[in-house]
Amino acid sequence: MEPKLTKWVTLAFVRALLFGGTVQPTTKHPNKVGNLDGFNPKELQIVIDEGRRQLDLANARFEDVQRRAQTLLGIGLATLGFAAGGFGRVQNAGHSIRHTISLYVWILAMVLVLLGVALSAAVVVVKGVFDQTDTPLVTNLERPLQRSLAGVYAEAVRRGEITVADRVTVFRLATRYTLWGAVVTSVVYIVTLR
Repeated sequence: MEPKLTKWVTLAFVRALLFGGTVQPTTKHPNKVGNLDGFNPKELQIVIDEGRRQLDLANARFEDVQRRAQTLLGIGLATLGFAAGGFGRVQNAGHSIRHTISLYVWILAMVLVLLGVALSAAVVVVKGVFDQTDTPLVTNLERPLQRSLAGVYAEAVRRGEITVADRVTVFRLATRYTLWGAVVTSVVYIVTLR
């Protein structure tokens, strides 16, 4: 993922966590929905069936990343406590170059762990953007119904895939931030050894 996009998705999810709302899709789905006019009823049914299958898979992956983010959130909170405990060690390092270095390293560790916790919480809390096809919607679709429904499913799959891709990206970032925060916290403990 591009660094600029990584910054944007990080800020978007943290903003949505703190102030509510959803995150607009950040990635682009490479496939566009084509023109269904030339499809016969059997082909349209294949599109509908495949759309249902893909939406079910996207929902399953969405729930999976939610569960993993909940686990990471617990780990991140424990790591945050470990990192916060390092401040006492930094204070006891005296007023020397070692104290200054350990203070800056501790601040870096706290920022990394806090980002990891915030992003994993955002994956859990921020609402996902999924389209669902329900009966009232189907009754309002343009005729022929099967063609319109096939188009609805094709578009819903695109949005669902993008939503899941964004969640997986944020989960990966949260994992990296938490891991690096734990490593940097360990450096604080090592630098402050007497």
